[in-house]
Amino acid sequence: MTRVICILCTVLFTATSCSSETIKVENDSIQKKTTVTMDMTHLSENNTGDNTVEATYKRSYNQDGILEPTIVYLKITTRNTTGTLGKNAFMKMGIIKKKVVLYDILSEPVTVDANSTDPGNGKKDEEVNYKVYSAKMPFTIPIERHIVDADEEVLYRFYFGSRGINFSIDGKQLKKLKKFMNYGLEEESS
Repeated sequence: MTRVICILCTVLFTATSCSSETIKVENDSIQKKTTVTMDMTHLSENNTGDNTVEATYKRSYNQDGILEPTIVYLKITTRNTTGTLGKNAFMKMGIIKKKVVLYDILSEPVTVDANSTDPGNGKKDEEVNYKVYSAKMPFTIPIERHIVDADEEVLYRFYFGSRGINFSIDGKQLKKLKKFMNYGLEEESS
């Protein structure tokens, strides 16, 4: 069982450098609703595998084009020594800062063989303890607009005890997130 967890965690940490970032569209003809989802993996600003966020962005709109706000489903992996994930978080989009609230926070401890995350570390039989948090983060309409207007970067700051960890979305990821936010709206404007 431990070996399976180690393999899963190795896959988790090696997959952080690439994520699908594909916008998926599902049409529900019974509820007359379209759901748009996209998965992304974000690294902390120091670009280590110690802190990662696997985010699933999800939003829906009906046949009249009425959009529901985006809900982000998060899986945050961090060292066990970091502290407990708090419900209050912040987003920064350019000069705009907004508070967000995390819901349904759950945590699961995971122990990883140090050699599986860094085979060249020379440490034998050492285990590293991580926590994987899952939570929901709903966006408000103003946050969605600020993301679409952001020029260079969007930052998430999550708090673990009193310590804040920043996760950055920039470059290609920001372009993809903006495309996700505009999905369904571009059809109306054309």
